[in-house]
Amino acid sequence: MQGVEEHVILQRLPSNLGLFAYTFLRRALNLGQPSDRNGKPNVAEVNNVLRRHLCADQRGNHIFTFGTLELENEKCVGIQRIRCRPFTFDKWYGTNPRQYVALIPPTNYSKIKFADFDITIKEHRDKIWFGRVELLFRCSFRVSDSDPEPPEEEGEILQCDLALISCLYDFKYPLARNSMQTMAGASLLYEPNIPWTVVMPINHILGRVPLMRTYLEGSSASTIPFSLSRYKDRYFKYGTADQRGSEGTGSRLFELNVHIWRFGRPQPRTMSVSERFAAAEARKTAANAKGAETRGLKRPRDAATVPE
Repeated sequence: MQGVEEHVILQRLPSNLGLFAYTFLRRALNLGQPSDRNGKPNVAEVNNVLRRHLCADQRGNHIFTFGTLELENEKCVGIQRIRCRPFTFDKWYGTNPRQYVALIPPTNYSKIKFADFDITIKEHRDKIWFGRVELLFRCSFRVSDSDPEPPEEEGEILQCDLALISCLYDFKYPLARNSMQTMAGASLLYEPNIPWTVVMPINHILGRVPLMRTYLEGSSASTIPFSLSRYKDRYFKYGTADQRGSEGTGSRLFELNVHIWRFGRPQPRTMSVSERFAAAEARKTAANAKGAETRGLKRPRDAATVPE
């Protein structure tokens, strides 16, 4: 309760968790089609899936949070540590980091299956979402058809490692991009007035993204300047420009450092994660065997010569 009062965005976690179940686990949990024609479950359906399928661990906790995620994604190279410690009582070197990441969107948004998503393809790369990690957590869902509450011993358990993400929107004002940005294809993003939050599996996180604050029209604040307020409905529908004479009151603006991004994380893998682990284990085994052989050949320093 203390954490939710302090970090208000966590009030969105239950509804987002229900939407996650319908988006990613609908078939596994034997959920029916949502009643809405657009495929979005209503409040009653979200509450029902949480009541019937979300189960507690041995300590009675439904949510287990963790502050650091060591991530190695099958879609791109490298290993990263992503940190999210949103609560003041759980600091990392005196701070509360919530880092920005890139995400593979759900198939119903991108129209691309997760297994087929390839960040080396421009059409796929253009669909990547960007957002800030608000919480890293683990929870479990029970597969059961019983109603309303399944017995504890029944049903398969699906354990999920998840992240609550507060997403950014694309800032589409064309004159905001200079020639360098246009040629390099840098993305401009803004923080919406009402947070757009989603719960995503951690394997949809590609890694941290290098975002820079963006200053437009000579503004001293990295927000949408007042001079662009008349373009709201066209270019930043979910954001707000600065109030007249009050810089910094509008939605925050970010620019993706496309050079660091392209020459860093989004590179194709030459081997899968499992293959890399197997190769590392083989090298370790070989090194241990060589060390044991070397130690066996050495003569003990204090070995005495035994006379005949």
